[in-house]
Amino acid sequence: IITAILTARITPIRAAELLTEVADSVVKAMLPVAIKEVARIAEPVRGEVAVLGLGKMGGREMRLLSDLDIMLIYRPADGEENAQRLYTKVTQRLVRALSAVTEEGGLYDVDMALRPSGRSGPVAVTVNAFASYYAGKAWTWEYMALSRARIVAASSKAFITDLEPVVKSALTAPRPDLNMPAHIGDMLRRTKAEKPPKNAWQVKSVDGGLRDIEFIAQSLFLTNRDAFYNAGCRSTVSMFDEALRQGLLTVKDCEALKDAADFYHNVAQIVGVCFGTGYPETTVDFEKLADAMGFKSAQTLTSTYSAHRKKTARLTDVYVFNRMG
Repeated sequence: IITAILTARITPIRAAELLTEVADSVVKAMLPVAIKEVARIAEPVRGEVAVLGLGKMGGREMRLLSDLDIMLIYRPADGEENAQRLYTKVTQRLVRALSAVTEEGGLYDVDMALRPSGRSGPVAVTVNAFASYYAGKAWTWEYMALSRARIVAASSKAFITDLEPVVKSALTAPRPDLNMPAHIGDMLRRTKAEKPPKNAWQVKSVDGGLRDIEFIAQSLFLTNRDAFYNAGCRSTVSMFDEALRQGLLTVKDCEALKDAADFYHNVAQIVGVCFGTGYPETTVDFEKLADAMGFKSAQTLTSTYSAHRKKTARLTDVYVFNRMG
């Protein structure tokens, strides 16, 4: 995948899908191993358990250094005692396996902060607790996170079938007590103030960057959650396409946002390959990045970046800040 990215044989969107497929495969392989290990050291797991992918994993937008944002949901078997303790052990074993350090390096950093009640809540939640939380306790940011949710792995196909309508209901049920447009705008402003970019080429955090694009997409999603969910929208680009179909975006704005998203994903993928956790700094760095992205010069690359940021910042005003009411 890395070679294909650097030689432009695949698009950044396709690279993200492939990296997500790899992560999905690892989770699917490790979940039954974790269940068997808990049965070996503690007691058999007789209930059902599933892993929800969220964030970039849920949206099939993973990059080389992306975390795995996951949530575990379980349904204990009748009479299964100490279920919380048991499924906590399953979660811990799974996280340990997914974050293992091998001779080739570490696998993934696992983040479970998007679960109900965040870091203060249990690492695994029952189906009933999950449904109850989103029925009246979840905040707008948690709906934004859940907009990307998809079931990545489960102990049985039957449990996937049972769980899918629960996830849909959690995301799409009315919450008239939440002023979601206002909350989204406030959240973006606060995030910009609290987490400014460390570098001008940190495409996620700059004004008019990838963070703004994701907020626009999720803001549109939450205006008509049921329709977006039914359309299968989990990725940013698919949300823009559905918003266009619903008349929530103009053709011009949709194309501008998709072009910017494609550009930013490309930058992020290639920067991750070439610079790891760093960023281009020198003239040689920018020439290398421009060449990898198919630009004739670093100057052309930089001017294109500036143009995308300017357009995205304007559209953020239109589709996020101007909708706050």
